[in-house]
Amino acid sequence: ATLPEELAEAFGTRLREWEAEALAAGKGGDFVWVGTSNLDEMQRLLTFGPAIAAGSGEHTHEFHRALMSAVADAMARTAAPAAHAVPAPPAPPASAPGERPVRVFLVDDTADLRLLLRIALDADARFEVVGEAVNGADAVERAPDASPDVVLLDLMMPVMDGFTALPLLREALGDAVRIVVFSAMDPHEQSARTQELGADAFLSKSVGIRDLLDTLFSFRRQ
Repeated sequence: ATLPEELAEAFGTRLREWEAEALAAGKGGDFVWVGTSNLDEMQRLLTFGPAIAAGSGEHTHEFHRALMSAVADAMARTAAPAAHAVPAPPAPPASAPGERPVRVFLVDDTADLRLLLRIALDADARFEVVGEAVNGADAVERAPDASPDVVLLDLMMPVMDGFTALPLLREALGDAVRIVVFSAMDPHEQSARTQELGADAFLSKSVGIRDLLDTLFSFRRQ
């Protein structure tokens, strides 16, 4: 996925600042990114987080994890009184009175992406993350015990990929549980195939977080 030009430039700037801090800390030492930013910019990076995580290299991958942690910390601080005003993020749509959260099970071999998705889902009262798996075999073993409403499933994973896991998950979970494929692969080429294997929908990892959450919510059990 292609990031907006101004966002790609902002991400590159933050990455260079972070790598400079790494060099200053010494090779092999612990370090954190201490560059300046603002909540709005970090939230925009969060919105395009799946695209960043899906195509990140070794250094960008590590930086992305640190940045997502910084976003989570910044969002948490907006909920508490502070010495200086920080604009709060827009409130997500609320569930209807008496409606329980949508139970989501995450399946992806990229730890950064699972972290990003958990941050976004935990910040939205409409959802509850009930489990995670790192590959298809892990998902087939863990998902039934988690009793999810929706499984968010990657396709390209080691041990067992999403294509192999799909019919096994469908059989184990039944038709009431929605399985949403979330992949960097071309949806025009793979959407029909995954639906034949048991998926209810195919979402590209280039989709924005808000669109992703709204789609997941639309698959809640009635």
